Amino acid sequence: MNNADKLKKTVLNNWKLKLSALVLSVLVVYEIREATSFEVPYDIPIKVEVGEGIAILDQPKTVRVLFRGSQEDLRRLSQSEMMAVIKPRATDFAGSERITIKSGDIQGVGGVRPVKIDPRVVTISFDREIEKNLAVAKPQIIGAPLIGKVELDYQPRAVKIRGSNLR
Repeated sequence: MNNADKLKKTVLNNWKLKLSALVLSVLVVYEIREATSFEVPYDIPIKVEVGEGIAILDQPKTVRVLFRGSQEDLRRLSQSEMMAVIKPRATDFAGSERITIKSGDIQGVGGVRPVKIDPRVVTISFDREIEKNLAVAKPQIIGAPLIGKVELDYQPRAVKIRGSNLR
């Protein structure tokens, strides 16, 4: 018996069992797809991670993400834990950058996958960050007590603020 005859005999052996296994596997694949094809949209916040000395002037606050997964996994999602974390390439400049949000940038969504992100591309504006010391004005006293006088002491008398060089 040559190799072609052996192969033919192997294929024909238990053909009913092989056909039923194939049909069962196709049914299982479709059942799994059906069980995990639920979709739910969420508006999630955008967190921009920039380096030291860079201030963010303007950025979108949220992005709309469509998640797909099983009903149970979608029910377990916590909107307070979800966010889109993006890291611009900008290291030390003033200007703006267009950044594409990828599925891997969406955090806090275990068990489900993001299938649509809107908007996909966001524009972030940057500037150099500066720090200034400012004096705190003495609080204004309105009115007068019936007896005695008002003495006011307040803290702090100076504050340090950080922000954009432009604003």
